Amino acid sequence: DRCTEHLHVVLDALNDSHEEKHDPDMSAALRRVADSLMPALRHLGGEDPAQPAPDLVRNMNNSVEEAERNLEIFRSRTATEDLSLRGMLQLFSLHQALRLLAEDVLLSFERIRNPDFKGSAKRRRFGKRQG
Repeated sequence: DRCTEHLHVVLDALNDSHEEKHDPDMSAALRRVADSLMPALRHLGGEDPAQPAPDLVRNMNNSVEEAERNLEIFRSRTATEDLSLRGMLQLFSLHQALRLLAEDVLLSFERIRNPDFKGSAKRRRFGKRQG
């Protein structure tokens, strides 16, 4: 259900973004996140989702971390000043929805591999080392 909610936010942001100009680096980074999510979602819906999927997880982690870095660079060079408020909200909504979707997919992989997993709702920090 949560994945579906995230996908609705992605769809709404994409449907509403046709009038805004886009930063090519952020667009490419977000596309890579979406591209890494597609095979992971297909794997989860496949015949044997419990099969190990290390490449899928690694690719998803890498793409989300790259998007996080690009967002920081994007914000630090004040590129957001070129966007309308609506454009900024669309960009951040899209970024956050893809990030949350990736977190939920990773949590799903963990719960399928380890049914006794009692993971919390605490969000994973992409791009930052966890202690």
